[in-house]
Amino acid sequence: MVPMCTVPGEIERRLRRCLGRVYDEADVQKVHKRKKSVDEMMFGEYIRLLDNEERWDKLGWPLVDRGQFIELLGRVKDVRNTVMHFNAPSLRAEQLDLLDRFVSMLRFYDPDYGTTTTA
Repeated sequence: MVPMCTVPGEIERRLRRCLGRVYDEADVQKVHKRKKSVDEMMFGEYIRLLDNEERWDKLGWPLVDRGQFIELLGRVKDVRNTVMHFNAPSLRAEQLDLLDRFVSMLRFYDPDYGTTTTA
């Protein structure tokens, strides 16, 4: 089992990697004029990036409902902020379940995260 304290970081890394493969500077600047890449964005900006039907379609995740994803991402953002900014001593079972379900979905769309290839 992965320690809970690493899950929010894994979520953020996987999400940035998934979004970074798809969205370019022009997409990012529609959300935040001063940022040039997904790597510079914060969770609230991911929500604004994806809460647009045209940009969502560009992501190419047909098995995921945009509205449900945005709602989950907002909840994950809140839990992540609690963990990262307020050093929550422990999370409730439903918060842990939310993080686990969300990271599992991202693992599906980013299965090669953390793997290396050798020549």
